[in-house]
Amino acid sequence: MKESFEEKTEYKLCKLQPDDWEKLRNIRLSAVKESPQAFGDTVEETNSRSEEVERAWIANAHIYVIEDRGVPVSAATFRQDTDGVWEINAVWTDPVHRQKGLSRKILEQILVDAKKMNINLLRLDVNPVQVAAVNLYESLGFKR
Repeated sequence: MKESFEEKTEYKLCKLQPDDWEKLRNIRLSAVKESPQAFGDTVEETNSRSEEVERAWIANAHIYVIEDRGVPVSAATFRQDTDGVWEINAVWTDPVHRQKGLSRKILEQILVDAKKMNINLLRLDVNPVQVAAVNLYESLGFKR
């Protein structure tokens, strides 16, 4: 008799706080390893950031993650850039958890928060070869 099981997931959306700096580092490392072309960091650069730098990054941004049983598997950052424009960046989902609406869930939360903050314009850059990402962003109302 063949036994099978379905791996259970327990997805939870949360906003990172400075004490969550290790979660930020871990998901960033996973993202940089899996999609180096999509991020401006290398594994070495990500690993070399101090706890203080990671905490400051979280304190100055809205970083959302979706965790599966306590492990971050999807993330996006919403922050005000140095030119004063609010932007969304570092959107990534672990390949094992893709096609489950996780990035959409995070982005929908960001859009709710932006509306509450009276932010009417958000910048989001994406490489056009990332067709699934482009389609997701356009389905949420982003324009090219």
